[in-house]
Amino acid sequence: QCAISYTTSPVHTTEYYIKLIKEFENAGADSICIKDMSGILLPYEAYNLVKAIKEVTNLPIEFHNHCTSGVG
Repeated sequence: QCAISYTTSPVHTTEYYIKLIKEFENAGADSICIKDMSGILLPYEAYNLVKAIKEVTNLPIEFHNHCTSGVG
């Protein structure tokens, strides 16, 4: 399993994460975990990210988040 640690910045875009997912898959990953340790991934952003990932891979996706933003 390979994991991405979700954060936001001008560099950390959906396209950036998709590139990582493709690299993980090429390296032999058997699943992907999205980790949102800071609790900043909003529901609609999570939906869009998972949707984009599913468009480029069939690997299972796990999601680990924390509700520190009050949207849980």
